[in-house]
This record gives sequence, structure tokens and C-alpha cells, in this order.
Amino acid sequence: MTPLLDRITFVVSVGADTSLAVVSFTAAFCILVLWMAYLVVLAVHRIFFSPNAHIPGPKLAALTS
Repeated sequence: MTPLLDRITFVVSVGADTSLAVVSFTAAFCILVLWMAYLVVLAVHRIFFSPNAHIPGPKLAALTS
């Protein structure tokens, strides 16, 4: 792991089982990355592939539902 992740894992795991802290941190990080990837895919879909994509207008308005 990188030194930054080692430090974060150490801070999270103080006073607790180290393996449990690493697993929970990894799961939370994985969920965060998946959620961010979902938002990127949703934004690309709404801007380029939506049925309303051909209508001119601000791209920020196209991103919102």
C-alpha cells in the first residue's frame, strides 16, 4: 500500500482489530469509487445519449434531472 493509505489505515485501526479496519476502509473506498463512476456514466449518458441530447441549451441543465 502507499504510505498515505498506511497512515489512514493506522488511524482507523487504533484500538481495534487491524484486519477489520482495513476491510471496512477498503469496502468504503470501493463503494465511493463505484458511486463516482456511476455519476460519471450518468452524466455522459445525459449529455450525449439522452433522447433530449439534441436540444440546444446549457450542459449543466442537461445534467440535472
